[in-house]
Amino acid sequence: MSYYPGQGYHNQHQYPPPQQYPGYPPPQQQYPPPQQYPSYGGPSPQPGYNGGYGAPPPAPTYGQDYAAPPPIAGGYGGYAPSGPPPPQQYQHAIQHGQQYGRPPPPPQQAQAFGHGAPGGYTFQYSNCTGKRKALLIGINYFGQRGQLRGCINDVKNMSSYLNNHFGYKREDMVILTDDQQNPMSQPTKQNLLRAMHWLVKDARPNDSLFFHYSGHGGQTKDLDGDEEDGYDEVIYPVDFRQAGHIVDDEMHRIMVQPLQPGVRLTAIFDSCHSGSALDLPYIYSTQGVLKEPNLAKEAGQGLLSIVSSYARGDLGGMASTALGFFKKATSGDDARQRNLRTKTSPADVIMWSGSKDSQTSQDANIAGQATGAMSWAFIAALKKNPQQSYVQLLNTIRDELESKYTQKPQLSCSHPLAAAGFLFCLASPVIAQGNSSAQNASRSSLPVVDLGYELHQAAQLSASNYYFNNIRFAAPPTGYNRFRAPQSPAVNRSEVQTGAESRICPQARPAWEAIAGQFIPAYLTGQTEFNQSSFITSSTSPEAAPSGTTEDCLFLDVVVPESIFRKTGKGYGAPVLVWIYGGGYTAGSKSGSGDPSGLIARSQDNGDDGVIYVAMNYRLGAFGWLSGPTFQANGVANAGLHDQRFALEWIQKNIAKFGGDPNRVTVFGESAGGGSIQHQITAYGGNRGPAPFQQAVPQSPGFQPFPSNQIQEQTFAAFLNYLNVSTLDQARRLPSSVLQQANRMQVGSSVYGTFTYGPTVDGNFVPQLPGELLLHGQFDKTVRVMVGHNANEGLLFTSPFISNDTAFVEQVSMYEPTINAFPSVLEYVTDTLYPPVFDGSQAQGYTDQIGRASALIAESTFTCNTFYLDKAFGNETYAYLFSIPPAVHGQDIPYTYFTNESQSSVANTTVAIALQQYITQFAMSGNPNEAGVPYFNMYGDNATVQNLNISRISEMMDPAANMRCNFWQKALYY
Repeated sequence: MSYYPGQGYHNQHQYPPPQQYPGYPPPQQQYPPPQQYPSYGGPSPQPGYNGGYGAPPPAPTYGQDYAAPPPIAGGYGGYAPSGPPPPQQYQHAIQHGQQYGRPPPPPQQAQAFGHGAPGGYTFQYSNCTGKRKALLIGINYFGQRGQLRGCINDVKNMSSYLNNHFGYKREDMVILTDDQQNPMSQPTKQNLLRAMHWLVKDARPNDSLFFHYSGHGGQTKDLDGDEEDGYDEVIYPVDFRQAGHIVDDEMHRIMVQPLQPGVRLTAIFDSCHSGSALDLPYIYSTQGVLKEPNLAKEAGQGLLSIVSSYARGDLGGMASTALGFFKKATSGDDARQRNLRTKTSPADVIMWSGSKDSQTSQDANIAGQATGAMSWAFIAALKKNPQQSYVQLLNTIRDELESKYTQKPQLSCSHPLAAAGFLFCLASPVIAQGNSSAQNASRSSLPVVDLGYELHQAAQLSASNYYFNNIRFAAPPTGYNRFRAPQSPAVNRSEVQTGAESRICPQARPAWEAIAGQFIPAYLTGQTEFNQSSFITSSTSPEAAPSGTTEDCLFLDVVVPESIFRKTGKGYGAPVLVWIYGGGYTAGSKSGSGDPSGLIARSQDNGDDGVIYVAMNYRLGAFGWLSGPTFQANGVANAGLHDQRFALEWIQKNIAKFGGDPNRVTVFGESAGGGSIQHQITAYGGNRGPAPFQQAVPQSPGFQPFPSNQIQEQTFAAFLNYLNVSTLDQARRLPSSVLQQANRMQVGSSVYGTFTYGPTVDGNFVPQLPGELLLHGQFDKTVRVMVGHNANEGLLFTSPFISNDTAFVEQVSMYEPTINAFPSVLEYVTDTLYPPVFDGSQAQGYTDQIGRASALIAESTFTCNTFYLDKAFGNETYAYLFSIPPAVHGQDIPYTYFTNESQSSVANTTVAIALQQYITQFAMSGNPNEAGVPYFNMYGDNATVQNLNISRISEMMDPAANMRCNFWQKALYY
């Protein structure tokens, strides 16, 4: 609410010179004199913490996330380049003072970060219908120099407002003020930190947490380089002279980092220098646009976000970062990028502050009571209209302040506010006392589907789509069920399931990604020689599991247009589009790739009801892909494929209950998702009847071949060694945390460009490599196929240390370890298929050793898989090539999940819309063509692909239709 202690005051108060404390910034301008503190009317109530006051240990650091780059600027051959609209457009949309009725609620599906944001994960808004907790801190610093007068009143007013208007219970509030006798209720540093931990402990999606601080704020020298101005923001506990201040980095680590997607934390800082007191990286003005330059225009940070995204399965984020590494950032930009990498969050964190980092805050005197100006303005603004959007509320707060004070309120977020028109919520307002039944009616109006084993209710109706989130499709794969095929879920009809708790299968990521993130941008800008000193690496242990991680993760989401759901049981039902995510078979989640609303909207372009969208989780890493003779004596290999199959069979049984047609199911997926689809098409060598789907759109289908029992046996033995056990049954009895840590360590040590785990030849679900099965006709021939691949698939997985022929041969041997047993085959690969000829005449036009290795990896792992499918289905397929520069692996995902320009990082919206139309029209009719997009010819004998380029959409011959792919399909290397 005011300056930090020790600063100067107006001279008439005759304070002694300010003392200098370690880390304090230099004194700033003079401030108004303190006034007499009015009677508070008794001490604040202090309820106990739920479960006691013990603070949990510090939250783990979950690694860095990186900012994504911009769309390429300029016009593209008649395509309208995409990008954020100019500020005038936002101003027109939300002109100050205009009213457009109640703003729409924010979407409940996972949201892509959009322009310039980290691509490692999505975020999720909260609907604020869950648990409510509040931490309210007011410090007047009685008897100290710089005593304040209204901070405790701020807490009193805020607690009453939250209780009376938003239903926050007194017992769910912790109040720390320095007028209380209970030492646990004093706002000491120790108590503040404990209370912060309590606030976020056990938070779940759609919970609404509230943090309010009124007291002294200041700045201290930045020690970790995440602040552009060189100073961290701090708050001052009542005992700051003895215990020290609390830095914004620590508050972020405690209150923001542990939050899982869909948790709301609303924070209000009524203090000086508080514009970024929680270190939230997105700052908005009253026009609803970022005050800071668009992050996508400062993409000198490199492509580590690409590999971070790949590991998390959010391959859309990779594409975003691949476009903008041609501009070097300034030192200030570096700080901002570092802040984005470390301070973004998948949760829904919103902070309101009373001043910029460079400003002071002021006291107010309202109706004879001392109060903080920001605290008073926030309550006054919401009392006038509790149904405001974020930016409308910021404008209203500004209106309350600007007639009396010079301070400028700030709005900052852990994620971009993609739409300024979304409703700001704290919780369901208690506006009409005793009329909470209206809220129950709203919940009860959402449909419930009877699945037999459980009742599941839609979480929300958004944009005319019902979102049925986190539907269990299999029993928990834990304990005895670990490393076994998925089992049917138990009957649980005692209560209606709402899917409020999100689920993520245990994740892991290889350590080589840290190098790849630095190497790729350098290579793409011309550097071709690298050594270990070219990169900054660390010896840190594998990062901790992200919030929401659990082995009990076999859940799926169903998104149904309202018009389709109303027709359930009437007619044949709607087509179904089923997503299988990628992420190297060691990371990813059903909601991590993007919001399906854009795809659904494209399916409705011609007035149709559209498609139903489904996305599933499947087990990852060691949990889903262990194999080998010893393992298979007591476990099921390729459990991840079995999970996918089980979910697809669930769709066949249940999708009609949502209005879908089980005979019109199209699966689509990218990278590991596409590779999984290829394995589903060839499952059991085609001997178990038709696949549980009718059409498939594998995008960049990829997997490292694991045909050797010896390699599989070594991987299993290594995993047991990490666990310090000798049998699979012993592993089943271990705590989940031990298994997850071993999985992270094993994947972390993967050979460069690999992930240790993935589909293996197991003699059952995968009797041979899919390419061989397709070659010999052992697959489901009834499936209709549309495939896609990118022009530069291999670079992400290519080591930068390949500088000569010897290093190239070593790379081939590591990537295909069984090839060493066949020297003549190895020689044929290195001398004939990918010879040391660097004039651009060879595969993918390579001109150096790195490009040579990239071409080999691209074809052997990704692009040839599409060619195998085209040939197997008699060339009666549809195929596209995504070649928008740099066309790295995963770059087409933002196009697949395009929603609108303000939320997307695509370089060209025309291409994005066309790709979505091709996919959805194929799902609806088996033919990608519809009016309004360039005609898409069948692959045919001419190997024709639809080339999606930055300048146009046209036809060309498939570069994967070559003799090298014919060689790889024969699998002569084992």
